[in-house]
Amino acid sequence: MGEAKLGLDMSMFDIVFTMSEGNPGALNVVMQMLEDPNLTLDLLLCDSYGIRGSQLYMLHNDCCGRNNDKFRRTLKMIRCGIFSREQIKENLNLPRAIPFIDDNR
Repeated sequence: MGEAKLGLDMSMFDIVFTMSEGNPGALNVVMQMLEDPNLTLDLLLCDSYGIRGSQLYMLHNDCCGRNNDKFRRTLKMIRCGIFSREQIKENLNLPRAIPFIDDNR
């Protein structure tokens, strides 16, 4: 799959289309990210890690239980390099991804 990277010359539609890859759940996540100034730049982070489409949906749904605060904290941990690219990809390639943050501890 030839993945085009997000660019400054892209329209909002192109950004949404590129990041959601036609996945309805990911489309919802991208729209939420675009509405939240604290998450908008994290689209670039996700893009640089190749987290798009179903993997973006899994990150929000499976790893964060659709909890936007947990999603923000998880993205912050990814941004800080707490998890390697390999760990992230391995988790998001599971049939059901495992939360990166255990709030039960």
